[in-house]
Amino acid sequence: MLSTAANEEAIEQHRDLHIDRIDPAWRDKREWLPDGINALEIALNVRKQENLRISVVLALSLRATHKRVGVNFKTVQELERQLDNSPPSLYLFHEGKEPWSKYMLNGKNCRVEELNPMLFRLLSLQRRFIYMEFESADHDVYYRSILVH
Repeated sequence: MLSTAANEEAIEQHRDLHIDRIDPAWRDKREWLPDGINALEIALNVRKQENLRISVVLALSLRATHKRVGVNFKTVQELERQLDNSPPSLYLFHEGKEPWSKYMLNGKNCRVEELNPMLFRLLSLQRRFIYMEFESADHDVYYRSILVH
């Protein structure tokens, strides 16, 4: 139940739920994008039914790089080739404290770019797609993600 997962400790610790833990049928990497969107829509419906005041975000991990690369894909197929080996995850955040918010980015070396939703037109037109790229603490790797909200 989403309300159980939406406790303060889970939100503050950024605990995630990989989509393949929700439904084992969602293990196929070739389907992670549509299956992840499906998981997000289910979670958003539950949030609405339970009247929870939280943000639900789908995170897609992209392959890390040793230098900044920015958005290096123009199609969904190119994006899918950038996915790393970790299945998409659902996260819960306090409203206004999502990873791309000024509150969360304060003082961090992070690139945030809202993507054109037309790139994802086959999946969903009514969601925000946000690219994030940030440097690791030891400065040797850049982690990259797509966040769907």
